Amino acid sequence: MFSCGGKKIMVSYDMSAEASFEEGMKLYDEGHYDKAIEYFLNVVTFNPSANIADDAQFMVGMSYYNMKKYEDAIAEFEMVISNFARSELVDDAYYYEGLSYLRLSPPYYLDQALTKTAIDKFKTVIETYQYSNVIDDAKKALYESRNKLARKEYEAESFYMRRGEYKSVIVYSELIEKDYYDTEWVDDAIYLRAIAEYKLEMYEDARTTITKLIEKYPDSEYVGDVRKLLMELDSKI
Repeated sequence: MFSCGGKKIMVSYDMSAEASFEEGMKLYDEGHYDKAIEYFLNVVTFNPSANIADDAQFMVGMSYYNMKKYEDAIAEFEMVISNFARSELVDDAYYYEGLSYLRLSPPYYLDQALTKTAIDKFKTVIETYQYSNVIDDAKKALYESRNKLARKEYEAESFYMRRGEYKSVIVYSELIEKDYYDTEWVDDAIYLRAIAEYKLEMYEDARTTITKLIEKYPDSEYVGDVRKLLMELDSKI
């Protein structure tokens, strides 16, 4: 494969699909991903009906992934999904496609459309391929992705707390607790809500929020602070 005016031209290697794939894997294991792609594509392009064509297509994606060319990797993993729908590698393709989107996604404070796309891919693995060999990895990646979205909402909540806009703090806290209940930012969000409710003299609501934090997150770093706040609430009430 070489470039001619920006267009990729395929070179047919005079070898069987198996030999070409084996050579590609050897180069891949040695970290020569760009050269490995040539041999994997040799299988896919000139032996598309070979039993290992799906493996070769998947390895093209993995080669690009390891080269951190995530957009190219996404395109190649999508080829596995669309052209080899019955392949045992489809679930792996969804997983690595999701990882590619996640790696392309910007920091949490910017638009998170790519992170949300990654989440969809991980959910597909978890919900559709219950016996997948990558299901545990997909669950971890899903957690990482959801944490990123939760942090974005929490930072907005913190912003409103600094501005003294306590009603907005409560709104964001409730959103995080509802939509990102399984992330590491929930106790942070509830803690800020308790303070906001206290500042708004919503003492009974603050008591309920504090009780929830203590009971659901006994190991939270905020437990000591909210216990002190609870004592202040008792004197107010």
